[in-house]
Amino acid sequence: MNLISAIFALLTVVLAGCATSPTGNPQLLDFLQDGSTTREDVYLNLAEPVETFEGGRILAYHLVQDKTGYIVAT
Repeated sequence: MNLISAIFALLTVVLAGCATSPTGNPQLLDFLQDGSTTREDVYLNLAEPVETFEGGRILAYHLVQDKTGYIVAT
């Protein structure tokens, strides 16, 4: 086995270990309270939105739901 093949094999094993799927969080959206949740609360819990509307007044996120809860998709 030459050096390039060995490096490729090693990287394949290392990167395969990093390819784990996130698990959902059933409480991910529990912080949302109609009339009292602030924009800062949303950013702290969900990070940057994928899209904003009406001058940033409406924030849009891609959420995925699995059997364990919600995941913010990127």
